[in-house]
Amino acid sequence: MRTLNRDAVGDFVLDSAFLAERLGTDLEALRRGMRLGQVTSRVEQGNGKDAGRIRITVRAPQAAWQAILDQTGEILSEKVVTAQDQPGST
Repeated sequence: MRTLNRDAVGDFVLDSAFLAERLGTDLEALRRGMRLGQVTSRVEQGNGKDAGRIRITVRAPQAAWQAILDQTGEILSEKVVTAQDQPGST
């Protein structure tokens, strides 16, 4: 699987093209959404049975991408939920 890189302070760095592909959008639309604050991310450290794992979630208007990583940044699993898959969408 793919390994995500970290910057000098330890934050994960996601390649825009990689992320756009996962979210089912084009690169310019993703960048526009980021500028407008429509793309958000969250990083969570696992506890208990998930200790040593990291969950990254990136939400955009059309979809959300979620990956489970190990401590080295290797993607162990990932999934995409599109807007039409989410409860309450039409």
